[in-house]
Amino acid sequence: MHDLLTGNLLTGKALAAELAASARELDALRARVEQQCESLPTVETSGWNGPASWACQLSLALLHRQTQAATELLRCAADLSAAAAFEAGQNA
Repeated sequence: MHDLLTGNLLTGKALAAELAASARELDALRARVEQQCESLPTVETSGWNGPASWACQLSLALLHRQTQAATELLRCAADLSAAAAFEAGQNA
């Protein structure tokens, strides 16, 4: 990874620290997204009938699937960053 301020390559312990910090930030972001997802409506309550109601329900289902996928991607990114931090620290 590059230190964006100086343009220098980070190595060893500095790289491990940056990766560990990234993992923590990603995990915190995942937790915030999950928390917000819990407040999303799960059932269409507009009072609409027919196609409008079905379209709204479909949109809600799609929104839930996409937010679940996003939280899983954030979880994976945090896990991979933590693993990379461990490896960088071992090779320091």
